Amino acid sequence: MSIAAIVTVCALALIAALWFFSRWAARGAKRRTLRIVAAVLSLFCLGLLGRYLIFNDAVPWHSAIPRSLVEDVVLPSYVLLPFAVSFCVAQWLTARRFAPTGVRYLSFAIGVILVLLTPLEVLIVSCGMAGACL
Repeated sequence: MSIAAIVTVCALALIAALWFFSRWAARGAKRRTLRIVAAVLSLFCLGLLGRYLIFNDAVPWHSAIPRSLVEDVVLPSYVLLPFAVSFCVAQWLTARRFAPTGVRYLSFAIGVILVLLTPLEVLIVSCGMAGACL
């Protein structure tokens, strides 16, 4: 099985899981702790992405980042990023009294866009942390 086929199967599995997750997230307000964790995870991932897109050449300490940090923290964070952002969007819209159907579809659509962009995001952050990006 090729790498492209594996990535496609994983993306389709994430999209299917995201549909059920967005339905759950749109049902009403959830615990404040979940909202805080999702927001922190989203900001962490987007901050890393922005840091390596904008300031890649200005940081001389690429080799000081241990590989285990990338494998144990960064990559799982990007797998969870579509779910975290979808959850944050659903909770924000629910708090503003939007229709549950619209909340579900919008949070799902944003999650799908992030699932499709995740391989590119992981590539940018991983090569940025390794100091291999141009």
